[in-house]
Amino acid sequence: MILLGNSSNLLREPFQHIRPDPNILNEALSCVDNLDVVLSEILPSVPVTIVPGGTDATSMLIPQQHLHPSLFPRSLHYSSLECATNPYMASFNGKVFVMTSGQNILDIVRQVPGSPSTSDLLAATLRWGSLFPTNPNTCRRK
Repeated sequence: MILLGNSSNLLREPFQHIRPDPNILNEALSCVDNLDVVLSEILPSVPVTIVPGGTDATSMLIPQQHLHPSLFPRSLHYSSLECATNPYMASFNGKVFVMTSGQNILDIVRQVPGSPSTSDLLAATLRWGSLFPTNPNTCRRK
């Protein structure tokens, strides 16, 4: 199983600062703790890879570094847990897959007029030869 981003609910302010409100941080920590409980129940039978996303406790810069395993104290001892980077590349049945948690597509949607479908935008990134064609020009500026 691969969890592609936004496993927690860590809200970000403009300019990618974490909100100092303790209630919001407690909610985010609760999400991570709940995820750890679920992972500890399924990891004995199913390998899980976690790829970070925009609301996870890691850097907002692409490529995002993996979620630190210490966030999952109950699941940490399972060798079937993999904390991966974003983007993530894996091989299944001899085929190579490149995965992101979706920030690249959300950024393209902000830049492209109309309402292109997600599958059209995914195909476009392949034609363009760039997973993140809008990075970093969609970052907020002062």
